[in-house]
Amino acid sequence: MSPQAQATSRRVAIGSFEFEGNSFSQKVNGRDLFVPYAVGAAMWDAIDGHPLAVTGGAEVLREAGGIALIPLLVAQSQSGAKVEDSFYRETIGKLLANLRAAGKVDGVYLALHGAMVSDGVSDAEGELLVAVRELVGPDVPIAVSLDLHGHVTWNMLDAADIIVGYQNYPHDDAYATGRRAAALLRDTLTGSLKPVMRAQRIDMIVPVTGSCTRMDDAPLAKVKRLARSLETGAVVSTSYFTVQPWLDDDDAACVALAIANGDANAASSAATRIAQAMWDLRDAFELPLRSPTEALDIARSAKVKPVIFADEADGVGAGSAGDAAFVLDALIRHAGETRCAVALVDAAVAEEAHRAGVGAMLDTRIGHRLDPRHGSPVALQARVIGLSNGEFTYTGGPMGGVSFSTGPTAVLQVGAVQVMVASLPSYDYAGEQYAAAGIRLEDFDVVVFKNGMNFRTLLQPDSSFVLVDGVGSSSGNLAKLPWQNRLRPFWPRDRELSNPFQPQRQART
Repeated sequence: MSPQAQATSRRVAIGSFEFEGNSFSQKVNGRDLFVPYAVGAAMWDAIDGHPLAVTGGAEVLREAGGIALIPLLVAQSQSGAKVEDSFYRETIGKLLANLRAAGKVDGVYLALHGAMVSDGVSDAEGELLVAVRELVGPDVPIAVSLDLHGHVTWNMLDAADIIVGYQNYPHDDAYATGRRAAALLRDTLTGSLKPVMRAQRIDMIVPVTGSCTRMDDAPLAKVKRLARSLETGAVVSTSYFTVQPWLDDDDAACVALAIANGDANAASSAATRIAQAMWDLRDAFELPLRSPTEALDIARSAKVKPVIFADEADGVGAGSAGDAAFVLDALIRHAGETRCAVALVDAAVAEEAHRAGVGAMLDTRIGHRLDPRHGSPVALQARVIGLSNGEFTYTGGPMGGVSFSTGPTAVLQVGAVQVMVASLPSYDYAGEQYAAAGIRLEDFDVVVFKNGMNFRTLLQPDSSFVLVDGVGSSSGNLAKLPWQNRLRPFWPRDRELSNPFQPQRQART
């Protein structure tokens, strides 16, 4: 019987549960922050038309022909400290119950993030994959797609046959990554691929702001080019995981991973070469952080406006609250006539503005309500110039096509500074929230984004950005974070390591 004939009537279970944790945050994500969320067959409508990883995976498997897809569930959220415990257990329970009810399957594809955290669970995806392996048995291939910032654990490597990570940062290839992972699963089902996976862990974490793949001379762009060049001969897939840097977990590390067709030595060699390149380039990942006043001086002399200020320390996409008013306060005091747009989460001020109406003056205090550890509310006298319901749709990235809302949202004017005050935190991608609030970025000299990378999607030729040294739960100054559980020496906290490479272990074959 031909390999293609053997693939007829195959049954593949498919699902997605994606969340990125942050050990230094207090933001607990429950059901209300998981969009999309759907169980069983309802997931098809939930993902239809959205360029998500699970969507790409489903399309490849359907295109293969002769494969019946069994939907488990889809649940995807912006980052936070952790997933609310009861919701986490309920969701994992539903996914496993649907898999159990499906009976015998020939394959499994799961789109995960790789850095999920819940109460008492530091290796959530690893434990999930171990449970899936126990249900389907030792011979059923399991394929997984992960965010580039996934925390790839030995549980994950022991349980899965195929792990594929995003190639790009900013993340604009979730859909493509799902397709790549599913294609390897398809080839495994047809018998044309015998995946052998090897991984090399490195005792290092790197700042996300220095991890762009869009700039040719950036360190991760160089790693990407190397990884792609190694996908030749027996090597069918390579991945590089720079890990979520705000995980206070002793096992969190950068990981280089390769999959070869039946050739363990080829996989091991490719993973080792990628790991060495990541280590050799480590210093290039660190970019300078500027104070808000230094950033203003840079912006005033820039020829192309607006200049983007990246306030990564309070980045919602990194798990912070999005409510720190540190940068806003500095701009109000020092901007002068420099036109600035700033976004901030403060439901109380947004409600106050909606009650007062457009044109009203507010005498209030703003910021630091969701996470008061980083500062106190800032006194503010402002005019309400806009009100909205905060509804918008992501134009790209891992949430591309998904509709979300910042809740009741107001735009306040304070001198030359406009403040978009949202009721709910939301992941930044390409300025969709600003646009929904009626703020045109091209009207400003400075635009502040609370993220360390996605603002690059908006950069035009000759435009510039400044990484601002702000406050919050996702500071880019990794060496100075209040680590408590990381005992193993790691770069950059420990600048000199005699051997940063952890011993390779044989992953599942």
